[in-house]
Amino acid sequence: MPPPEPEHAQGTPRTGLCSLTSPRYRLDYNADTGEILRLYDNALNAPLLEGENGIFAYRYDRYSAAEMTEYLRAYAYRFSDWGIADNGRIEYPECAHVTRHPQFERCEASERQATFFYRAAEGERFGDAERVELTVTLPEDAEGPVHLTLRLLGKRATPYVESGALSFPVAGRAQALYINKAGQVLRPETDIASGANHAFYAVEDVAAIATAQSVVAVMPRDTPLVSIGENGVYGFRRMYEPHAPEIRCCLFNTMWGTNFPQWIEGDFTFTFDVLGLPAQDAARLYSEAETLLDAEAGIASPFVAEEPLRICGAQPCGAGTLLHVQNLSGEACRATLHAEGWTLLPSDLYGEPLPANGVHRANGVFAPFELRSYLAKREEN
Repeated sequence: MPPPEPEHAQGTPRTGLCSLTSPRYRLDYNADTGEILRLYDNALNAPLLEGENGIFAYRYDRYSAAEMTEYLRAYAYRFSDWGIADNGRIEYPECAHVTRHPQFERCEASERQATFFYRAAEGERFGDAERVELTVTLPEDAEGPVHLTLRLLGKRATPYVESGALSFPVAGRAQALYINKAGQVLRPETDIASGANHAFYAVEDVAAIATAQSVVAVMPRDTPLVSIGENGVYGFRRMYEPHAPEIRCCLFNTMWGTNFPQWIEGDFTFTFDVLGLPAQDAARLYSEAETLLDAEAGIASPFVAEEPLRICGAQPCGAGTLLHVQNLSGEACRATLHAEGWTLLPSDLYGEPLPANGVHRANGVFAPFELRSYLAKREEN
C-alpha cells in the first residue's frame, strides 16, 4: 500500500504537509520548511526518491588544504613540481571544510508544479549563490518524466576551491548502478577499469540506480559529472566501493589543477528529468532515455528504424544523407532500417561507402550498443 497522502492545501502559498499529484507521480513536501520529502510512483506503487535529509537538496562546499593533500597522495604516481603546484594550490590558506545548505523562504504551488525559494545560509557564504530557486513539474500524462529546474542567482566569485551539488537519494537498497557514457550503459561495480577514479563518473545522458522495486533514472541535462552517495570533489579511489544509493549531480566545481586563477560567478540554470521504470525493465533504461530526448527534439525523418534501433544522427552528406544508427539494447538483436524511395549504402562514420551493395532495407544482427552508419541516397524516378 502506498503511504498516506499528506494534507493537500489549495491555493498559494501552501502551508504544512502538501502533495502534488499527476496520473503517474506524487510529490510530497513540507511547505513550512521547504523540505521535499518523497517522489512516489503510482504505477509501480513504490517510492522512487526518499532520504533522511529530503530529496532535490542543494548544497555548497568549500574545501580545505588538507583535502588537496590527501587527493594528491591518492591520485599521484610521482610528485612532480608542476603537479604539486597545480593540484596542491601553493599558498592556499589553511582552512576547514565548510558545507552550506540554503535557508528556506517560501514555496508557490499550482496543480502539478511547485517552486521553492531559498536564500544563502546565515554567516560567511564564500562563493555560494545569494538565492536558490527550485521548480518541480509533474508530467500531465503517465508517460513523461518529472522535470526539475534549478536556478542559482547571484553566485559570488571566490578564490577558494568550491562546489555545488544537487541530491537524488533513491528509496530502498541499491542492487545495481547504471552509468550511460560513450554510447552504452556501464556498471561501475564491474565495468570501470581498476586504477581509474571511482569517486566521479561522467554521464552522457542518464544515470540510474536499481532497487528491488524500481529503476530510478536521472537525466542531468547540463551537469554530466555525478557521484554515488558521496561528494566526489577531491575524492580519488582506484577500486569500486559501495556507497549510499544517491545520485549526486555536481553543478560546478573548481578543483581541477590549472596554471591560472579560476572562479565561477553569476546566474545559472540547470535542468534534470527523473523517470521510474519497473525493476525488471532495467535493460530498457537507455532506450527510454534516448526516446525521451528524441521526442523533445522533435526528430522526424523518412527513415524507419525498428526497435531497439535508434537513428541518432541524420545530416547532409554530398548528394545524400548520412545516417548513424545504434542498437539501444545491451544485447545483440536482429532489426531493420528502411525507407521507401531511398537506397542505403553501408559507410564509415564520415560517409565513405564500404564495399557492400546498396539496399532498400538494412537488415542484420547488431551487437550490443553497436553503432553503424549508412549513406542514404534518394532513388531517381
